[in-house]
Amino acid sequence: MGSRADQEDMIRAMEINRLKPVIDRHFPLQDIATAFAHYESQKHFGKVCLEV
Repeated sequence: MGSRADQEDMIRAMEINRLKPVIDRHFPLQDIATAFAHYESQKHFGKVCLEV
């Protein structure tokens, strides 16, 4: 992924340019197996999120 400084630079650039990640789906934590199956299917477009 890179160094911590690289990550901080990326986060700063995202904030400055008001970029938001694309979220494909949200899953409740108890459905973590389903979330991983969706991710592994490679049919998602964007982030696959778990709700805690």
